[in-house]
Amino acid sequence: MYKKEILITGGKGYIGSNLVDYLEEKDCGYTIIDKKDDNWVLDINDVWRYDAVVHLAAEAGVCECRDDPETAIITNVESTSYIMNEAKKYEVPLVFASSGAAPTPYESLYGMTKFIGECIAKRLNLYKGKNHILRFANVYGGKYWEEKPSVIPLFINAKAKGEKLVVNGNGSQTRDFIHVNDICRAIWLALNSDRVTNQPIPIGSGRLTSILEIATMIGGNNSFTFYPDSDKIGVQEVSVDTKLAEDIYDFKAKELIEYHLDND
Repeated sequence: MYKKEILITGGKGYIGSNLVDYLEEKDCGYTIIDKKDDNWVLDINDVWRYDAVVHLAAEAGVCECRDDPETAIITNVESTSYIMNEAKKYEVPLVFASSGAAPTPYESLYGMTKFIGECIAKRLNLYKGKNHILRFANVYGGKYWEEKPSVIPLFINAKAKGEKLVVNGNGSQTRDFIHVNDICRAIWLALNSDRVTNQPIPIGSGRLTSILEIATMIGGNNSFTFYPDSDKIGVQEVSVDTKLAEDIYDFKAKELIEYHLDND
């Protein structure tokens, strides 16, 4: 298995930065396109040069898309359509970073944009496109994860400041948390797979952990307070069926959240 040169959009973001380290360990070449360098997906005109594309660039998160819908549409829909069509034109495989929010697109603009991205990928695959659609669960760990506005970094940062951890609701909500190392490995397996399916492939640990369990692992039993009326409680359960990832890519998560929250 090899890829001589990978084009990574959003390569300076959270997952992209960790993926770059992973590809270096594999002695794989890569080129980064990122708006942080004033490089934009819509300006890419040399997809033909690459062995594959990993499309990570996105306006990520429910709140970010809600607060800036125009940027969300340009980045998550228009740019995604453009890079997928360019990849198809030159028969270049593409890995699309979708989200567990995509199956319920009516709940948020973010979920809607990811759902549309999946639809574009599926349509192009009917015409010999080579799009791998990966739906990532809740990603944690690795470089820069403390900067993410998600529950685990918020808890860790609160603990570092000596503050109480704020648990929205009663903490019984459960999520599938997957380490970024496993995400990078799943991307690598997709890059090296000839099996293109027109189904989105969930990438998760297959385990559910409650928000209260996370708070206890990070801070201990008496370090948190509940915010029962928060508007950030979310749905009660977000689970991931890992069977398709195992069947298509022989992928199974290896990292244990208990280990990383005790040691990172």
